[in-house]
Amino acid sequence: MEKQVKSTPMYYIIVSLFSFLFLSACNKKSPQFTANVEKIVLDNGITVLLDKNTSPVTAIYSWYKVGAKNEDPNRTGLAHFFEHLMFKKTPVYEDNYISKLMAKIGGRSNAFTTQDSTAYYETVPFGKNIEDILKYEAHRMQNLELTQEDIDIEVEVVKEEFRMRVGNSLYGQIFNTLIPQIYKNSNYRWATIGSLEHLDQTTREEFLTFYKKHYRPKNMTLVISGNFDKLAVNVLIKKYFEVLKNPSLDIKDQPWVAEKRDRRPEVLIKETNFKSQVLTLSFLSVSENHSDQMYLDVLSQVLCEGNSSRLFQELVFNWKNAQSVSCFQYALQNEGAFIVQVPLNPGASWEEAKDRVLKVFDSFKASPITDLELQKARNSVELDVIEYLQKSQSRARALAQYEVIKGDYKIIDKEYNQILKLKKEDFGGLMTKYFTTEKANVLVFKPAIKPEAQPDTKLPSKSTAKSKS
Repeated sequence: MEKQVKSTPMYYIIVSLFSFLFLSACNKKSPQFTANVEKIVLDNGITVLLDKNTSPVTAIYSWYKVGAKNEDPNRTGLAHFFEHLMFKKTPVYEDNYISKLMAKIGGRSNAFTTQDSTAYYETVPFGKNIEDILKYEAHRMQNLELTQEDIDIEVEVVKEEFRMRVGNSLYGQIFNTLIPQIYKNSNYRWATIGSLEHLDQTTREEFLTFYKKHYRPKNMTLVISGNFDKLAVNVLIKKYFEVLKNPSLDIKDQPWVAEKRDRRPEVLIKETNFKSQVLTLSFLSVSENHSDQMYLDVLSQVLCEGNSSRLFQELVFNWKNAQSVSCFQYALQNEGAFIVQVPLNPGASWEEAKDRVLKVFDSFKASPITDLELQKARNSVELDVIEYLQKSQSRARALAQYEVIKGDYKIIDKEYNQILKLKKEDFGGLMTKYFTTEKANVLVFKPAIKPEAQPDTKLPSKSTAKSKS
């Protein structure tokens, strides 16, 4: 399925949207990003967002409110597993029907899973075959056969995915270790790929129950963005989606457990067969819906974006023992974390790297963010949004995420007004609030130390001694 870097889909979308909003501020009349979006809520609970525009590509997103956080702690990985199963056969459609259709008409289809959601999408030129796509999306919501053979095949596929993306990947291993280090108590404490042992232990009946529980109309948001016939699409939605019924199953959602904020941070050192040494610092921060979210996004630009950023200057330019530095606000629907990652040169001290990062954080007390840094941080994301929002797929994804994660796609416009009010004085308190030594989790991946070859101290045997004399 879709490849993910840091499984942090919201960060890049939110930052890009902030950039769009800031760029719009330069105009006398403030544009509304969501002005032409039509929202429809069907009687069965499906939310539909129609974003008609002039893009030659039409994107269709089927977004479900089910992610890793909705899993039983003893059955992790099911949300991601269904990302695979949803392409299996139904009584009407063959395996991988949508992939074959996209190959035939020149479109694309894929899917992804996060801690909060699972989404399936198609992109096609000028809304081509849109009826076939909508009919299929409505059908597979409730009609997968889910045979034991289907399940067994996909379990092996996921195991291979785990080997490739985690077992054979340094950064895959880092991320898979980082998540349970950040979250010890909450429903975010396991990675989306979950436990392979849990998949082996899950019965077909448990898979069916998970499917009926989460793949239902009231859990779905359908977004269509691009150049399509809105009137015809409305007819198709009523034809294929409005007739769907919510299962009568009375199954309670997994209760949310909040992360404890007063726990001590953890230092974890892992020796691996990889040659690289990487330091990762993480700090519990805020969720997508918190007012500090936008400040932390902009702060990440000041800290790590470009050669003139504070952490790059300190670690790469001055110290010369870091290969690069990256940081980002990893915000999820219920909680979040700020992450700093530093690939180190061979032999460099991770302890000193950590101290230098914290020193930069502490420097904000004496040297707060400047006007130039704030302006540069805003400017740095403008290029992203120019490309990002030109694409219907990106627009559809952003609308879906705001509607599902934040509760209303129109919050995009609300945040437009908020970002205009950002002032450098607003950033000062963030450092002591979130980024202190007492709040820093430390994760170090470094090469295993191979023991040097020891001289042979054994006395030669009598036969050997004779042969050498």
